[in-house]
Amino acid sequence: MSDPQLLAEASNPSTPAARLAELVVQDPSLGALIARHPNVYPGLLEWLASNGDPAGQREASAALAGRAPGRAPQLPPVAKAPSAAAAPSAPAQQQYQQPQASPSGQPTFGQQGADASAGQELQWHPGTDDAPRKRRPWVLITAIALVVALVVGGGAWWWFGLRDSGGVGSAGQATPEEAAKTLLSSLSDKDLLTVVGAVAPSEANVLTPLTEQLEQGRSASNTQDIARLSAEALDLVEIKTDGLELSTEDLDGGAGEVSVTTVTAGTLTVSTTDEQQLAEKIAELQEAVDPTSAESADEIRGDLDLPHTSDFADFSSDYGYDFPIVTVKENDQWYTSLMLTAAENAFQSAKQYDSSLKHGTLVTADQTVRSETPEAALKASAEAIVDGANTGDYSEIARTLPTAERRLVSLYGDSVFDEVGSTPSVLSLDADGASTEIDGDKAKVLPDDYTFSFSSGSQRIEVIWSKLEFTIKVTSSSYSSYNNSVTVDLAAPATASELGLDQVSLVAVQEDGSWYFSPLATLAEIAQVIVPKVTQLSDDGRLDSVLEEYGEDIQQQLYGY
Repeated sequence: MSDPQLLAEASNPSTPAARLAELVVQDPSLGALIARHPNVYPGLLEWLASNGDPAGQREASAALAGRAPGRAPQLPPVAKAPSAAAAPSAPAQQQYQQPQASPSGQPTFGQQGADASAGQELQWHPGTDDAPRKRRPWVLITAIALVVALVVGGGAWWWFGLRDSGGVGSAGQATPEEAAKTLLSSLSDKDLLTVVGAVAPSEANVLTPLTEQLEQGRSASNTQDIARLSAEALDLVEIKTDGLELSTEDLDGGAGEVSVTTVTAGTLTVSTTDEQQLAEKIAELQEAVDPTSAESADEIRGDLDLPHTSDFADFSSDYGYDFPIVTVKENDQWYTSLMLTAAENAFQSAKQYDSSLKHGTLVTADQTVRSETPEAALKASAEAIVDGANTGDYSEIARTLPTAERRLVSLYGDSVFDEVGSTPSVLSLDADGASTEIDGDKAKVLPDDYTFSFSSGSQRIEVIWSKLEFTIKVTSSSYSSYNNSVTVDLAAPATASELGLDQVSLVAVQEDGSWYFSPLATLAEIAQVIVPKVTQLSDDGRLDSVLEEYGEDIQQQLYGY
């Protein structure tokens, strides 16, 4: 069944041609309706006739057969990013792409598919001719210095070096607006130490193990090359801001812990002293980070197109909301929250398509579930998840998490958990102890005997979790003799140690004397264990064979053959 909002747009005779193309990508079942729309353009009809759903194909074919020649509705022009390998410029004209049909008959669109980010127009449309140029994302251009020095390959290494040099937490400000200004000015000044200092200490605690994991997988010489190339590339970039206007509001209902500062006006200009040299440095940097995905200097130069000035007012008109920077208060100072800023951008983008979306209610520090031990912290989170599965209300999970994750889940988790809903039957948990290994403010923790159980008709299903072993038992109230059980031990295969799977664990962290289960620290821990192992196996040419052997061992446990 079609989304009512999309159906209403497709039925509206004033919906423009470009939007019709987007609608058929988002919901192919609208093809027949769109084929009859007064603003449908010939190329879209031709595309629908070949690639639409059956009803859309029929309507489009009929429309093409009876369509009189005339002026077709026009699509807006799509900007072309220059390329060093491009042919000489032709007179300005609209540029589009004719998409290819996937095996399922649906359009495929290269890097951007039917799930194109909400709030962003497709850059080309079904039924049009020319191949799309790469679109330089607005935020990527406005922060190209960080892309060069941090995202493209040097981020982990400068963070790893600076986090221990007094940077983290050193640039807190008295107000949310000052914290946002500090971040923007430090980007403009290429002051990486202040960028680190402007990040919330609670998030630095999360980022540190992630950056340590990235550092582990590389040789000392490779790490030094990445750091050097990052610095050299950054030296070639200049960033200037002008006329910035900011507006701040609470995100936490007046709790004084989380605010969002939006940039409502002003410009940010990115330029370089030598575009060719910058492209070459970025190409070298990509090669040092991941040779398999590195681009040539010519390809990179074609996408740079510097100098470039971005107007924050254009961001609002393009995306439907002002550019946000979320700040948080810790130790009586305000800091930038990278996690919440990313979440706020995603939230505002989604809200352009679903105006009913709302922020959740912030769980404050005094509302958390404070556990005295790592075992108790894991149990508290497991019980909160089970309660959420039974009621459809997952808000209690945030109360069991450490600061950074607590804010993220309580403010933005509702829109995710609403899609999960509740279980069709009552889920119960019997948590009997856990094994822990404490190292300062971090603890590895695994259940000794966690039993999740629920009923489905006459059957009773139990999932027993013990360390890295999982047992599923199925019994029946109708047949007393029916008893089916299977056990899988992830650490049992001989190749588990080569993959690091015998060493993975959940992680709890300690804050202000209390313990909390941390999903992000758990991910970092698993990555720290597995990534170096997998990298070494790949370098040795043994990864495929080891994975195949591991899979066969797991299959043997499941099916006996």
